Amino acid sequence: MNILLAFKAEPDAGMLAEKEWQAAAQGKSGPDISLLRSLLGADEQAAAALLLAQRKNGTPMSLTALSMGDERALHWLRYLMALGFEEAVLLETAADLRFAPEFVARHIAEWQHQNRWI
Repeated sequence: MNILLAFKAEPDAGMLAEKEWQAAAQGKSGPDISLLRSLLGADEQAAAALLLAQRKNGTPMSLTALSMGDERALHWLRYLMALGFEEAVLLETAADLRFAPEFVARHIAEWQHQNRWI
């Protein structure tokens, strides 16, 4: 069984100081998150843990981690590979992925089709 864990590494906004949030609230743009480290969401972490536990208990499966965005996701792809995922895929794009589910879904579907997942 082939399992694809798709995730988007998000900036850790919790690392911003309160004064940065207050300054952003007075302006039109949000705080600068370009230098923040990225995080894997709690749901994605739980999904990875469940998949790895299932495989450890004898369920045969091939695990692939896929992320879309820029090089900030590489850390998490390497981390999942170290935990036991067989393949890590980064679909690089400079596009703004916020509120773009159709764009994301289309690119994941194209990758699956090109790699004969479907």
